[in-house]
Amino acid sequence: MKKNEALGILKVGTKLNNGAYICLVSLGELNFDTYQRKPIKAHVESIANGWDDMKANLLKLNIRDGKLYCFDGRQTSAAAAKRSMTKLEAIVFEGLTFQQEANLFFTHNDVPKKMNGWKKFFSAIAGGNLMRAELVEIVHRNNLTLPNDPNVHKMENADVTSSRALVEAWKIGGYQFVNKVCRILDKAWRDGSGKKANVYTDAKKIDMLRGLMNFLRNPAYSFIPDATILKVLKVTPPSEIRALANQQRSKGRIDAAQISAALVKVFITPKIARKAA
Repeated sequence: MKKNEALGILKVGTKLNNGAYICLVSLGELNFDTYQRKPIKAHVESIANGWDDMKANLLKLNIRDGKLYCFDGRQTSAAAAKRSMTKLEAIVFEGLTFQQEANLFFTHNDVPKKMNGWKKFFSAIAGGNLMRAELVEIVHRNNLTLPNDPNVHKMENADVTSSRALVEAWKIGGYQFVNKVCRILDKAWRDGSGKKANVYTDAKKIDMLRGLMNFLRNPAYSFIPDATILKVLKVTPPSEIRALANQQRSKGRIDAAQISAALVKVFITPKIARKAA
């Protein structure tokens, strides 16, 4: 589509107060950039099967570089195509940047519950969130992988599987604290376990990470050198910490507080300290 053709769409639409237009657009002209999530088959089929012209959400588009980019409504457009429809009504903006589109997608998505934490995390980066971009760099500097890395085919195969844990670590102590947690994951529990999958899988679970962070942030144990923490955790697999936490559990699932209390026991147990010496 040439720029003048794209602008021609606006001339036949209804102009809104914010400068955008409501227009009828061809589904074949839509483009989807990298911040977008792929169509979810079950969700698309649900929309298509229950299609109602009066209830269908308007697509939200932007004319950028002479092309129509859809930043909200990909599931709706996929459902319409499944019903052999060729055109839909849309709110069309002009001149938004890639970052502005991504930010609108991240903050104004109609169905955020359909997006997992990582989708939101990376959409925020695409929208210009520098904090999350720096978190990705810290993870990679510590030789750890994330779910969107090229060599990671499933989320559970990544070294860091919780975006919430990363953000929580940053809120606790900034980038330095995130680096400390990542270093422990890499040097103590991943390398120290001899890369045994079952050991490391337990280490990166959200309750284990939160328990570790609670322990590290406690000023009562700030005197313990980082080198000692690494030595002790290398000889203390997460399964042993979880077993100690389980002893304190009266009912329900093990939580971060119990993991943190178990770590305290680990570091004050002479037997463990001697093993790490």
